Amino acid sequence: MRHLISMLLQNEAGALARVAGLFASRGYNIESLVVTAMPEADVSRLTLVVDVDDAAVAQIVKQSAKLVDVIEIADLGGSGKAEHELLVAFRTALWLAGEIVERA
Repeated sequence: MRHLISMLLQNEAGALARVAGLFASRGYNIESLVVTAMPEADVSRLTLVVDVDDAAVAQIVKQSAKLVDVIEIADLGGSGKAEHELLVAFRTALWLAGEIVERA
């Protein structure tokens, strides 16, 4: 089942590599990955999608939380609802950005 995982991560060199390395060392494939800088200069939000069962995602969350760079982590579920809401928010943001560019 596909799961959407969200992390707050220290925005430091190598932080993303450590998270990706954890997934790779456990044999989990990251299907999608988005990194966004937060208003706080030293924090980034990492949103990723993995296709694993519920037990594996629980293990991923526990192991990722132990990484020094991870501030917060949450499994947003595997129902697809969270993915749909994220897509709607993303499309709305793109539309608003286009609207701003057209007015400028």
